[in-house]
Amino acid sequence: MSTATQSKVGGIIKSLSTLEDDLDSLHSDASDMRKRFAIRAQGEYDKILEEVRKMATEEAKSIISATRQKAQSQAEEIARDGEKRLEDLQGMIDSNFEEAVKDVVSAVAPQASQ
Repeated sequence: MSTATQSKVGGIIKSLSTLEDDLDSLHSDASDMRKRFAIRAQGEYDKILEEVRKMATEEAKSIISATRQKAQSQAEEIARDGEKRLEDLQGMIDSNFEEAVKDVVSAVAPQASQ
């Protein structure tokens, strides 16, 4: 092989070696970028997950509050209805009390005289 050919072959080998080094460097850079991207993606995922949890908690609190208010309103209505029925019963007892006493006295009085 001639010196010119050997020089060209050496230049090609040197160029290939430089190209191989560049490819290794690119591969390393790409690997680092993938790692950084994965870390950043995980960070973004964690942020979004936390936001979703906060939103879900707020929505749950809102639903619970509305349900509590509705239950409180229904309980008050039931209590008012119970009070009204109690008043009605007391009124019926009061209006029929004297008649009931007379009925008891008349039922007991004939037996007491026998």
